[in-house]
Amino acid sequence: LTYLGRVDDGVKLVAGRHRQIAAAGYPAHTATTALFLAEVLISRGHTEDVVQAGELLDEAEATAKNHRLFGLSARILNIRNRIAAVTGKTSRRDGLTKREVEILSFIAGGQSNPQIADNLVISRHTVVRHIANIFEKIDVHNRAQATAYALEHGITRPNEE
Repeated sequence: LTYLGRVDDGVKLVAGRHRQIAAAGYPAHTATTALFLAEVLISRGHTEDVVQAGELLDEAEATAKNHRLFGLSARILNIRNRIAAVTGKTSRRDGLTKREVEILSFIAGGQSNPQIADNLVISRHTVVRHIANIFEKIDVHNRAQATAYALEHGITRPNEE
C-alpha cells in the first residue's frame, strides 16, 4: 500500500498486524514487524511518526538483544540511519554526536589527545572537552573503558575495520 501511495492505509495495516503479533507473544516476529512498521512510519514523514519509529527501534533492539536475534542488528542500524537522514540528527541512542563518535574512534585506535587534535585540525582543549562529554554520555571514567565501549558498539576508524 505504501508503494502505491496509500501510506496512511499502509501504516494502519502494519500497525494492526504488529499489535496482533505482539499479543501472540512471538518475540522474533514482533521485532520484525516493529522494524517494518518503523520503515512505514518514516515513509509517511510526520515528526510524530519519526519519534514513534525511534521508539519501535528501541523496543526491537531490546528484544533482539534479549532473545539473541543478532540478525536484526544491521536492519535496525539501517533504519536508524534513515531516521538520522530525515531529521538531520544523530541516530545514536547514547546521544553521541558525529564528532564525538569520530573522536571516540581515535581513542579506540590508541591515539593521544595531541594526535587527535592534529588529525581533526582542532585545538587540544577542544579534544579534551569532547572527551569529557563522551565519557559522561557513555558513563565511563577512562580511555580503556571508552575503548571497550567503542569496540562493543562497532565504533572504529574505517581503516581499522
